[in-house]
This record gives sequence, structure tokens and C-alpha cells, in this order.
Amino acid sequence: MPLFNPNEVVIETAKLMCTAARTAPKTKGVDLLTVFFLLPDEFAPLVTGLEQMSQKYDHLRSFRPYERDLDSLRNADALVVIGSRRKLMDIAGCDACGFSGDPNGCKAAAKAGATCAYNAKDLGIALCSAALIAHQRLIDNRIIDTVGRVIVNEKLYPEYCPQPIFDAAAVGLSVSGKNPFFDRLEMKQERKANAGRTADRDAEAP
Repeated sequence: MPLFNPNEVVIETAKLMCTAARTAPKTKGVDLLTVFFLLPDEFAPLVTGLEQMSQKYDHLRSFRPYERDLDSLRNADALVVIGSRRKLMDIAGCDACGFSGDPNGCKAAAKAGATCAYNAKDLGIALCSAALIAHQRLIDNRIIDTVGRVIVNEKLYPEYCPQPIFDAAAVGLSVSGKNPFFDRLEMKQERKANAGRTADRDAEAP
């Protein structure tokens, strides 16, 4: 009888998730997506990037999102990364980007260097399609936005991103006895603080 190998399940699921993102509905049928998956031995640049972003920005927000997501990354068995390039879709009467004009605001948006709202919509649909596959296969998962931000900012993984992307996110995957994405950093900090208070009381007890 063949032994259960979680890594094989994770890789197979990651491939199916990439397929789901690739075939997800797209505005006007135009595919602007970059889709790939990473295994833990490829995480090192992301760890460095998240550590740097944590030092720079986490003091601005109480729940320290980069430190939180760094913890998630270290417990992931794989990451499915989905990014999008920019393209104004020229949809008359849309104005979703905040620009308006006659017949639409695409010319004004182009002049201002704005991003088409439909690029972000298509990225979100692809991410949800990929996450659905993980859910259906009962693989613990979570969409991690900060990982995508690091990939975009640092221009990481050029072998997978031959064309520049303006936005991205990743779906972390894990097969283990406990969902590592469920315990958020703030919950872990609270448990650590409670454990410290308990230890102090025990030390003070006669």
C-alpha cells in the first residue's frame, strides 16, 4: 500500500489552483495574469522581504501585518502566486477608476497613470477561484496580500514574472494536523502574555 505523502497532495493542488486562476473569467477575455507556485525552498527572498517590510511598517499598525504573514509563510507548504499587469480596458460608461469623460474616462485615466479597476477585479476573481480549489480539496489555505506586495516591490522571481506586474497576492497552503493560518499573530501574542502572567503567579505562590 502506498504511503500518504502530503507534499504530493500540496503540489497537485497548487497545479490545479494555477489552472483555476488561468481559466477564471476575465474582462473582455483579456488575460493579464501571471500565475505560478512556490515551494518552501524558494521562500528565502520572501522571508527577507517581509522582514524588511515589518521593520519599516509594522510599527504603524497594532496587529503588525508583515510579522503576522511572515509567521504564516514559515508554516506554509506551498504558495500559489497570482499577479496582474496593467491595461486600461476601455469600457464605455464604466468610470469605476474614479475618472469620467466622454464617452468614458479611460483617456483621463491614462493621462493620470491610473490603474483600470477591472484589472484588480480580474485578479480578485482569479484568487477566489484558486482558493476555492484548495477549499474543495480540504487543504488549509489563506490569501496573503503582503507576500504579493513584496514580490511586486522587490521584482522577485523574474523567471516566473517575465512582464512587470502591478499587484499580486499569494494563497498559502498547508497539510498538517492543525491549521497554521488560523492562529493570527495577535492571538499568539495574547496566549504568550497569558502564559507569562500564569508563570509569574506560580512564581509568587508560597
